[in-house]
Amino acid sequence: MLTSEAGNEFSNNLFSDLAPILALFGERVTQQYLSHTSSIWECVIFACAPIGIITAVVAAIRVGGTGSLKAIIGRAREPKADVELELMSSTSLDVCELWSDGGVARLGGTLPNIVEILVRDRSSKRRCLELFTLESAIREGLYTCNSIEKQEPHLQQMEALSGNRADLEEIRTEVRMTPNLSFNLAGGTPSKGELIPIAVIGIVLQLGVIILAGSSAYSPGLRQKIADMDIPAYAFPMFAVGTLFICIGMFICAYVVDHSTEDLVWEPDTRFQLHKLLWLQKGSFVGDQEFRSYIISARADHIRRGEVLTSRRVQRRPDSTSGNLRALVSPPMLTVVGTCFSISGFISQFIGLRALH
Repeated sequence: MLTSEAGNEFSNNLFSDLAPILALFGERVTQQYLSHTSSIWECVIFACAPIGIITAVVAAIRVGGTGSLKAIIGRAREPKADVELELMSSTSLDVCELWSDGGVARLGGTLPNIVEILVRDRSSKRRCLELFTLESAIREGLYTCNSIEKQEPHLQQMEALSGNRADLEEIRTEVRMTPNLSFNLAGGTPSKGELIPIAVIGIVLQLGVIILAGSSAYSPGLRQKIADMDIPAYAFPMFAVGTLFICIGMFICAYVVDHSTEDLVWEPDTRFQLHKLLWLQKGSFVGDQEFRSYIISARADHIRRGEVLTSRRVQRRPDSTSGNLRALVSPPMLTVVGTCFSISGFISQFIGLRALH
């Protein structure tokens, strides 16, 4: 009898202790997911099932944290280019993407080794093809940006601060000159029709875990079947509050990383019939790594839509006219709030789960 009770206690403690610790790991998976988030629904999905809590907190601090927070994690003097390279999907004057042996490699700096070519089918009767870069297609009015609802406030703010359109032209030039392979080769970002059902399932599963924990804590019959031991009164409240805090904190951290970049969807005019979307890469050496010459083509379904995706890093500037509300939702403030929720939630959930056995 004593041996059986000891075995039950060991197994209960083992699983209850390991479960929250496993959530601390998964650094690479977490970084990859956060770097490619492009909508609030992806943030909700991440909040419902976070793989690396500490990794997400550190990522949010690196992207939007204050200098004091960055100093705590040992990143006080980290350049923005390193953050963009590891945690963002954008390309810029500091980060570029090249094709390397079946995958996309992100590198620091801008290399004139790859060019994006749009092949236009001029006529259906007699094959006549024209070549454009995205910049020339935009200049001739053949491509327009239809994601203006997300970017317009930033562009208006930039124009109001500068008093002219010089900064806007700099942003547009930066977007055009650095092709984004990872987004375009993946076939675009997931649609709301795909993300919303997954987010709903995640929320239901998370609520189911809390309901199951509550049933085991307050249902006499179920408690007797699960384990013949008393559960402290504080166990379930701490577990439930901790789980809620973790979800809120992870959502805020993912939101901070997501809104550090702006994803633009360039769609063709009715006059433009996209035949091929190609990237021509010149062979070169970057350090000791060799990048061979390639002709890379987009997927057929992506070509049918005719979209070209770009992503750029948001350039935030101090706004003296901003009110208190804008300051409260600024990235540094959101990072502090998300960090506090995540850390306190993890501690509370760990204590509650340990007491629930």
